[in-house]
Amino acid sequence: MTRLRNMVAADLLKLRKKRTMTWWAFLLTVGVLIAFYAYTLIAHATDPLHHGPAGGLEHWGNAMSTLGLDFGTVAAIMIGVEAGAAEFADGTFKELVVTGRSRLALFASRIPAALIVTLCVAGCAVLITTAATFAFAGGDPTPSLSLVLQGAGWVLLSNAVVCVVAVGLGALMGSRSAALISLIAWQTIASRLLMQTSALGGARKSVLDAALTQLKPGPVGSRAVAMSSLLAVIVIALWALIAAGVGAWRTQTRDA
Repeated sequence: MTRLRNMVAADLLKLRKKRTMTWWAFLLTVGVLIAFYAYTLIAHATDPLHHGPAGGLEHWGNAMSTLGLDFGTVAAIMIGVEAGAAEFADGTFKELVVTGRSRLALFASRIPAALIVTLCVAGCAVLITTAATFAFAGGDPTPSLSLVLQGAGWVLLSNAVVCVVAVGLGALMGSRSAALISLIAWQTIASRLLMQTSALGGARKSVLDAALTQLKPGPVGSRAVAMSSLLAVIVIALWALIAAGVGAWRTQTRDA
């Protein structure tokens, strides 16, 4: 157990040293939110008749969607892919294998390390959103404490699952660029198109984005696919387990 904890700590240190990746992750979450609230504050100050307050329930819901389904998941993909593919892309995997460490343990330690970084980034963004929601609400309605907690939990869950999928795909492909392009294209374009294709019927329920949208607290919007919460939980769990399993298998079978 101690050895695995040390391996997680080492993987976490590797990710923290990837400062460009970390800054991009914060830019896509915290940076986007700051830009959004700055714009809405200026718009409200200059034309309050046509632009409402920057905070309140409606903007909170939009910010949660951004963090849980859009820019937040892109940041999670970046972190997860870096954790899963870096050693293969850099050619350092052989050096780790010759130390005698279990290949399964080498893969397993990447997931908690990536999750720690991802959840820290997402958590900072959620705190900023929550503060802005109440500070800039004006006279608009604000979410209840229960809704705020549900929203925060949902954002963290969404980012965590996408991160695990990214770690698995990164390990499977062994290439940062290929895994990034594939997963970002799937998450932000392909999955949305599939969810809107009614001819697919119930098959759309297998899309990760559909399951995550179903669990989103508050209004889910037009992108939702009707499904039960239990089915959504099962779909999310299967995505994470299958991705982690495929990544572990590829790590064990890949030539060092």
